[in-house]
Amino acid sequence: MTMTANKTAPTRLFKTVTVDGITKGDFHYITDEGLAEYKAKRTKFVGCVLTVTDEQRTVQVMSDVWDTEYTRTVTVWDAEQGCPRTMTTDTDLAYNSRNGERVSVWEVDATPEFAAAYNKWMLEVGIPQAAAQKANDTRRKQEASLNKQIDSILCPNPQRGQVWEVVKGRKFAKGTRGKLFWYGTNQWGESFGLATSDRKDEQGRNADAIFVASGNLAYVPTDEDNAKVALLEKEIAALDSYESRCCALFIEEGTEAFEPLSL
Repeated sequence: MTMTANKTAPTRLFKTVTVDGITKGDFHYITDEGLAEYKAKRTKFVGCVLTVTDEQRTVQVMSDVWDTEYTRTVTVWDAEQGCPRTMTTDTDLAYNSRNGERVSVWEVDATPEFAAAYNKWMLEVGIPQAAAQKANDTRRKQEASLNKQIDSILCPNPQRGQVWEVVKGRKFAKGTRGKLFWYGTNQWGESFGLATSDRKDEQGRNADAIFVASGNLAYVPTDEDNAKVALLEKEIAALDSYESRCCALFIEEGTEAFEPLSL
């Protein structure tokens, strides 16, 4: 969660009115209960509104009909929870308000006390939390990349000369190994041809050959493969300290970029 004070006046897409001044006629459709709830929420957060943001976007309202949607989102200081709270308070479509009189009772009115509480929370909680999440996301992406490299080594595409081992199935004993000399598909699916010895027949073909469904085999990594995997696993083991360093850096960057609210 990152928010900064606006240096320039924000664009306002809603006309601000008082709680007492708003009526059912100001909405395209609202029940008496809905209007009461709308007013009650605003009354609850009087003196607590820290920021107001109006946005518009194009939305599809029917299969071939598009319209402009307007929203007002506010951040308030929730004294009960002791933290800021962001919520969308108003939504309207251009079709419903062609005269442009979209109204809202929400406007910035936070007291200096609540603005100070927000600034303190951001520095002590908000920025560190956001930094920790960003650092964790960075770490997970790095870990996924390293694991993908390990998978590519331990589960490679078939190439002639590789050693594969039978790990399941009933036709050949588990643990049988052979060098791959052929791979392709037959009526049962993908199959590998393995030479279980170096013997050749009179025609120079593999004398001891078996054909096994690829799903019943596992690749046998070479010493070079194992060395590469060990290095990658070492990098993964170091990711905890990497994540901590990233978090510290992101906290520093977030703190420097944060502009305290001054209301």
